[in-house]
Amino acid sequence: MKEDKNVESGYGYPSGTLPAENEEGGSIDFRRIFFMILGNWPLIVVSLTIGVVLAYFINKYSTRIFEVNATLMVDSSGKGGMESLMSTIGYYNPRLDFENEVIVLKSRSLAKRTLSQLDFEISYFSEGRIRTSEIYPNPDWKIEYDTNHTQTIGSYTITQIEEGKFKILYPNPEEVYFNVESPEEIEQVVMDQLLSNYAQFEVNLKLGQWYETDYSRFKIVKAKDYDRKIEVGQAVIVNWATKESLITNYHKGIEVEPSSEGSSAINISIRGSEGSKIKRYVNELIHQYQLLDLEAKNKTSSKSIEFITNELVSLKDTLAKIEDVLKQFQSVNQAVNLGEKGTRLFEEVFTLDKQISELEIQENYLDYLKNTSFTELGEDGYLEPVGTAIENSSIVNIVGQLNTLIARRTTLAFSQKDNSPTIQALDFQIRKLRQTLEQNIESYNVSLDYQLKVLKGNRNRLEGAISDLPKTEIELIGIQRKFQITESLYLYLMRKKAETEIVLAGNTPDSKVIDPALLERKPVSPNSKSIFITSIFISLALPIGIILLLYFTDNKVRTKEDVEAITKMPIVALIGHSDRSTNLVVAEYPKSSISESFRALRSNSSYLLPDKEIKSMLFTSSIGGEGKTFISINMASILAAVGKKTVLVGLDLRKPKIYNDFGLSNDFGVSSILSGQMEMKDALQKTKFHELYIISAGPIPPNPSELILSPEFDKLVEQLYEEFDYIVFDTPPVGLVADTFELMKKVDYSFYVVRQGYTNKQLLSFINDRYENRTLGNVAITINDFTVNQGYGYGYGYGYGYGYGYGYGYGYGYGYGSAYYGEDEESKRSWFKRKKT
Repeated sequence: MKEDKNVESGYGYPSGTLPAENEEGGSIDFRRIFFMILGNWPLIVVSLTIGVVLAYFINKYSTRIFEVNATLMVDSSGKGGMESLMSTIGYYNPRLDFENEVIVLKSRSLAKRTLSQLDFEISYFSEGRIRTSEIYPNPDWKIEYDTNHTQTIGSYTITQIEEGKFKILYPNPEEVYFNVESPEEIEQVVMDQLLSNYAQFEVNLKLGQWYETDYSRFKIVKAKDYDRKIEVGQAVIVNWATKESLITNYHKGIEVEPSSEGSSAINISIRGSEGSKIKRYVNELIHQYQLLDLEAKNKTSSKSIEFITNELVSLKDTLAKIEDVLKQFQSVNQAVNLGEKGTRLFEEVFTLDKQISELEIQENYLDYLKNTSFTELGEDGYLEPVGTAIENSSIVNIVGQLNTLIARRTTLAFSQKDNSPTIQALDFQIRKLRQTLEQNIESYNVSLDYQLKVLKGNRNRLEGAISDLPKTEIELIGIQRKFQITESLYLYLMRKKAETEIVLAGNTPDSKVIDPALLERKPVSPNSKSIFITSIFISLALPIGIILLLYFTDNKVRTKEDVEAITKMPIVALIGHSDRSTNLVVAEYPKSSISESFRALRSNSSYLLPDKEIKSMLFTSSIGGEGKTFISINMASILAAVGKKTVLVGLDLRKPKIYNDFGLSNDFGVSSILSGQMEMKDALQKTKFHELYIISAGPIPPNPSELILSPEFDKLVEQLYEEFDYIVFDTPPVGLVADTFELMKKVDYSFYVVRQGYTNKQLLSFINDRYENRTLGNVAITINDFTVNQGYGYGYGYGYGYGYGYGYGYGYGYGYGSAYYGEDEESKRSWFKRKKT
């Protein structure tokens, strides 16, 4: 009988069975990961194929998004010297004008103005099997509608059922909207009334025929310019959008950015599914932006022309009346010409009157400027009329600049609040300009007053000389003075009007188009190259990620190296996977490859104790299902095959089973011997194989642990040593039953069975702790169910779940999530690979 022995490091290891040094627990086996990835190449190829196919369909059927770009140069040189003036008054930001123009281009008001010139309210779409594409500008027909009538806004379906005849399906009530043209206070009431009576309906309509209801009034007409001809029976989706939704979409979609740092060029871009449509929008946006700028510039000139025109009409009437009076006076008095002295005095007085009138006009206008500039602005916020009589260039320039700033503020007020930084900056500039204007007006008024005083004094002296003339000449001079003054003022205003009209005609916008809207031929989305690259990356990363996840979360023994990394116990043999339906593979299939594995086990075990032959051996494992019974049976069979008298002893008294494989009885056995019910020779059963005997576990006793640890067991072992050449013990798992540790002290050598892909590394660490603490005798490891699988490089095993029931009604509960012993039940096995244990 073999007593307890302390195992020294390296002692008794056969050639080729010495374990490798333990690896660090946290180390990563890159070689193993590489082979795992390489071994799963079919999974990677399938994933890559799926990814490429998906990328192809995404590129083929995704909605194409195009980009339109235009470049605009903003020129601030036409601002009338505003930059220098702002510098003079202490406020000038050289980038302010440029940034303001960017805000105007992105404003909602400009988007609204642009869309009012475009027929974008109605869009036509063709439904394909996978995607819907827009038909722009329209199919070979289009909708014309009455802009003064309420219209139903929503998504229509129009089908040409025959040539010149259409079937129209109105929008769903849940999505419908009405563009009610009513006062704001009753608009919602009208809307609610229309909705309460509305239900989705169908109508047939002939080409060119008006269709009118309370909800809409429109007709379908032939289109001259169209994108494609729609076949009979083909449905077209017609989306009728509200103006507000269109404005919102285009306002949010436009991008306005500086073309480069430090330049005044602006890049305008927008993206959309219909390239021609967005190109048209950008061109119209630029056109409306320039018109807006031009209108602001022309506003002051137009006001001046309007003022001068009104004055000319009044002067023309006055001039005609004075002319009639003059003719009548000359006819009555037969006096057509003045004398020499009268003529001279008249010309001098006329000249003075003309000068005084011009100065008084300027003085009156200065009073108007002062009152409107610092009390309340005129219509639309502008000063009017501008520059009709003022000869002071500083005041004229300041008024022009004020009107420019006011026009810009009015435009920005549509899209910004009064407390925005841009609006506040403009308000500051306007206040500064008004202060400057007030100072210039005061200074110029002083100059005008002095000139008027001098001119009026001269006129008074001439009027005294005229009083010495004959009465008839005095009256004639008075009439002619009125006529000449009115006529000269009329001619003066005519000249000013002509000058202002020339200025109006010569006004140009302060921006010029560098590059008109250009449609990129290649869509910006989907980006075929990017989609394919991303798809390939994801297709490779996904399976590799899964493999890495399995690697880092796997706690099962997969390879021989896994065992060597945990324990220094020698690995004596690798037992291959068996597809046989019996556990007797060595006895019934002696030429099989798995039989060779057991011959290797028999051969290697002979080197474990060089100073003594191993006669008794024990096979155990951590938990059930790892194959200890399978190896015990076949080890006993391979020993008996060489003519050695061998006995296989079943020590699993809690659940006997080895007798089933040999077709023998379990009515008696080890439990019968240890309980004193029979002798060993009576419990011994001969198998049908030469030199192979078994002692079954026998009937299940109520106290298996006490029987195994009793002196009777030692006597049984001694009898077996005397009777047999080899003794093979099949024992319970050490992770579940503590008896086995005592049994291991009573044999020459113990074999700890580890099953590939099944044994948990933590359980292997448990037995290794006892081995390193010298609490175990001679122990070697046998790896069972070993298969070489490229998925792991070194051999990827088969995973079998736990859930084995163990218990006899009196309270054995053994842990590690598995209750021992269901490893042989058919219901727990893979249907395509039955594995005997």
